[in-house]
Amino acid sequence: MVRVEQVIERLKKVQEDVNDDSLEITIDLLERMRRNISSRSTLQGYLADDKWRDLNWQE
Repeated sequence: MVRVEQVIERLKKVQEDVNDDSLEITIDLLERMRRNISSRSTLQGYLADDKWRDLNWQE
């Protein structure tokens, strides 16, 4: 299962390459909402959908 922290780190790496303001805002929002997302399992519920079930990012 992909954790919120993994999504944030992946987005930060992409942001370094593309330097997109909207991506920077998304990263900031995810970082600020990380505790709520983790505690409510919001992202986990979304990623548990069949098309994301086997997603496994390498660090």
